[in-house]
Amino acid sequence: MNDAQSKAQELKSGFLELEETIKAEQQREQQFTEVSKEITKLTHGISKNNTRVSGYQRQIRDLEQEIQRLTSQLANRNTENEKLEEFRTNLQKTYENLAEKKSRFLTMILPMVF
Repeated sequence: MNDAQSKAQELKSGFLELEETIKAEQQREQQFTEVSKEITKLTHGISKNNTRVSGYQRQIRDLEQEIQRLTSQLANRNTENEKLEEFRTNLQKTYENLAEKKSRFLTMILPMVF
């Protein structure tokens, strides 16, 4: 009888230990599920951020190209302005030269006419 009670106590003790182990495993599984969900959420956030970063990089590239284009246009405009200024100066000199020749011509012709 003692042997049967001892065996029953042993079985009961083993059963309780098994129940506690199952509960601990269930808690670990619950924690694993929660951590997995959190990891999934973080991964999704990282993916969204990577998409944003990619979009920002594309915008930066586009803006850099636009700045380069505008810089080139400005350089061309400056060159055009320099050429126009040179042309204006040459034109002014040509007018002055023509005025001088006209004056000399009139100085030579007028005495002959009168």
